[in-house]
Amino acid sequence: MSKSPVKITTLTAEQIAKLISGSVNTKITAEIVREIAEIADIVKADGTISLIDFTAYLAKEVVSGN
Repeated sequence: MSKSPVKITTLTAEQIAKLISGSVNTKITAEIVREIAEIADIVKADGTISLIDFTAYLAKEVVSGN
């Protein structure tokens, strides 16, 4: 039985938190992800978040010094 591929344009805050936490070896919570996504106004009507939009927002904030 194979896992279905992750669709990075429709992830939950929990999924994003797990992906980021695993890649940086630091605990990132779904609440933090959700809060950032709400500030960025990138939460879709169904509650999902695009990982592309999320990382683009973070990159923009880093570049602008926020």
